[in-house]
Amino acid sequence: MPVPPVRDHKIGIGARSRHVRLGRRWGHEQDLYAVAALQHGAHGPFVKGAEARNAGLHWTRRLALRPGRVGGRITARYREPVTRAHINHVSVVARDLQHSVQFYIEIFGAETIDTPNFGFPVQWLRVGDLQLHLFERPGAAPAYHHFALAVDDFEAVFRATRTRGIHDVETMGSHLNELPSGQVQLYIRDPGGNLVEVNWNDARGLSDEVRQEMRRLEDSHPQSESNRRAELYLADSPKAR
Repeated sequence: MPVPPVRDHKIGIGARSRHVRLGRRWGHEQDLYAVAALQHGAHGPFVKGAEARNAGLHWTRRLALRPGRVGGRITARYREPVTRAHINHVSVVARDLQHSVQFYIEIFGAETIDTPNFGFPVQWLRVGDLQLHLFERPGAAPAYHHFALAVDDFEAVFRATRTRGIHDVETMGSHLNELPSGQVQLYIRDPGGNLVEVNWNDARGLSDEVRQEMRRLEDSHPQSESNRRAELYLADSPKAR
């Protein structure tokens, strides 16, 4: 079962080669799937055993191949990550750059920081220990994509954004959710139309004024034990108080 002649330096496929080798940088599920797709199409089964050897497929020792949920398939699982990463910044569109900058300064205490010249309007902001990048370019903000900000005064943000009329009551089914963990999500739209989530650690400490607008997620959707263990804040991250 020869591999069709193609060239792709990333996975080492030669024009006349029957051998596909996944290098040390490419030992993960998506790359393995791409190799299998060469022979079976996007939805075909992965080759294995003698079929794989005859095709000249070689997987690195970094791949652990296990039976998949569908009979006859195998899937690849990471043994080691390529690297350890952390989120550096989020970048979102602004219809009017200065208007958006002012919004994040006034509501969230953002600070403007030095910004490179990209040839179009861009402003970098410091928000806590991370950065938020705003840019003016054609095109609307996506409806559901969003990022989240933890704050040290949730009720002040709640009232300020309610006064501005920017609570989003439709996109996520409610503008204010209490999660099974007791943590809180508020959904708003910034001046660029971006969906922004505001987090708080404990609904019990909020006033009746705020709580009366809150929807308990568990009242709308059944939650498994795993669902109930879900936390917005990782164990080693600072929590809003």
